[in-house]
Parts: sequence; structure tokens; C-alpha cells
Amino acid sequence: MHLTWLSNSLRQFYKQWLHRRIPPNQQQSLYRKNIFILPSKAGVFFLVVVLLLWLLGTNYQNNIILILSFLLLSLVNTCILYTYSNLSGLSLQIKKAYPCFAGEYMHIECVIKNNSQRPYNNIVLRWQYGMETVVNVSPYSSQEVTLLLAAPKRGVYKANRLIVSSIYPLGLIRAWAHLDMDVDMLVYPKPIAAHFPDARLHIVEDDQPQENQESIVTTGEFDNISHVRHYQEGDPPKHIAWKNYAKGQGLTTKIFNAVAHAESQQWLDWDDFSGFSIEGRLSRLCHCILQASEQELVYGLRLPTKTIGLGTGKMHKQALLRELALYKGEGN
Repeated sequence: MHLTWLSNSLRQFYKQWLHRRIPPNQQQSLYRKNIFILPSKAGVFFLVVVLLLWLLGTNYQNNIILILSFLLLSLVNTCILYTYSNLSGLSLQIKKAYPCFAGEYMHIECVIKNNSQRPYNNIVLRWQYGMETVVNVSPYSSQEVTLLLAAPKRGVYKANRLIVSSIYPLGLIRAWAHLDMDVDMLVYPKPIAAHFPDARLHIVEDDQPQENQESIVTTGEFDNISHVRHYQEGDPPKHIAWKNYAKGQGLTTKIFNAVAHAESQQWLDWDDFSGFSIEGRLSRLCHCILQASEQELVYGLRLPTKTIGLGTGKMHKQALLRELALYKGEGN
């Protein structure tokens, strides 16, 4: 228990010290204040070998072994300078962080700038608990890289620190920097397949005001088939052309005249998915939003805490997905 408390205290102290030493900023430059350097695992093993050689040369008074040990030690000292200079002077800037769905990797665009006349080789970038990306930056140039960061759950939270490291040139010394790039992550719920409830599908005729039309359209009101299209996930089973499927023509969906010549309205309601958990409801609403956007419907969202009116387009879809990501209400 005491060891756990001590470990947590030291970890918290280190985080606070690191926050003061390297404050959050979407543009960071590497220099002596934020670069740390220590022997790598290979370097530690190398130093142990040098120490054994020195002890052997001292014990047997063998000058050749002593010279070899001092030569190898000077090599380590040279590596310290080269490894440090392979990071010092680099500038990093966050360009954009793209929202993603829970369980996926968030794509974060980062620009690395080299304003010096020397190249930077084998620079490793990764977020804590993220995937590594290795880059080489030519003199007086900039390079744009996409960094991947796992997003396990929905919500908005700050990304972990970005680790920039190098073991160039011989792998004996490791230099690194823990940079807080001040990146806010927006993670949408993970989509779970769900069908549109028929009770939420309305039809607005071109010659009738939208706000005065509240009639519910059922399948029986579609008189004639306008055309068929390829089946899309979320299409009602009753609209599937089963006869065509029986003929081996694949899954297709029947489009009726009423839908082909009118504007569809789709309200996505929290209560449509009663019986599921909060995350289950959000995931199914997320899937419905994606389907409504793909089918170019005019759709809105009703949550217990907020209602977003009817709309369409990419910006409308992102606004609804953002509401799902930020939802903190109750599931009653």
C-alpha cells in the first residue's frame, strides 16, 4: 500500500514538473530545455562491456585493453553529441486533428520544420500508447506527417504527450522529448447498425409548406415503384425487391414515386431505441445519422437534453455527431 502511494505521488510530481517545464502549445521547438538524453538498452550493455574491459586491463596491467576501453568510452561521448544534435533545432506544429469513431485511430496532421543546413535522420514520433512514425527531414524543408492515436471511447479529451525521440547514429544513446501539443480529441460513438423507425418518416410535398406537414407515411401509401437501387445497410426489409433477389440479381431496394418526387424528413429520436443503454442508444443514433446523410435525407435529432432541427449536408451531420460525442445526459 505504501509503495503504491509512493509510486502515485512520484508520478504526479513528475507530471506537474513536466507541465511546468514543457507547457501545452500546438507549436513546439526542440532545444536543451525540453530534450532528455540517456543511454539506450544497447548503450547500457555497451557501457557494461567497457567497464569490464577497463577492470580487465587494470587487473592485468594491459595497456592495449585500457586504450581500447577508453576509445570505446570516447565513442559513447561522441554519440551523445550527435544524438542530441539530431533533435535540437526541430520545430513541430499541429495542423489538424480529425474526429473519429470510438475504437478507431484518430488522424492528427503534424508539420515538422527544419530551418538548419543539416539533415535530421530517423526521427521517431508517437503519442503515448500510439503507433510510431519514422521520418527524415532534409535541410531547410518541412514535412507533413499523419500521426495515429487510438480513441477507445467517445467524448472530448486531450491527447497524451507526443514523444519525439532518436537513437541516431549508433543506437547507443537515446534522446527524447515529451511534448504537450495541446490537441483536443473529438471521438464520436461507435456506430451500431439500426433501422429507421417507420413512424419517423415524413413526406413534404414541393407545393406544401414544410412546417404544416406532419402526416405519417406508411408503406401502403406508396402506390407505384419509381426505380430500384442497390441495397444500403439500414433500408427497411419491406422495401427490398425480393423477387429480383430470387432471380439472382442481388439485393436491391424499391424506390416509390412518393419518395422520388418529394423531400424526405427523418427525425432521429432518443426514445426510438428505448431498452438500450446510454452508449447503445448513442451508437445506434450515430449509425442512423450516417445512413440519413448517405441517403441525402433532411433529418434532425431529438435528445433528452437538446433538439437539433432538420437539416442536411456535411456540416449538419458533423453537428449531430458532435452532440452525440458530448452527450452527458441521463438515459431515462
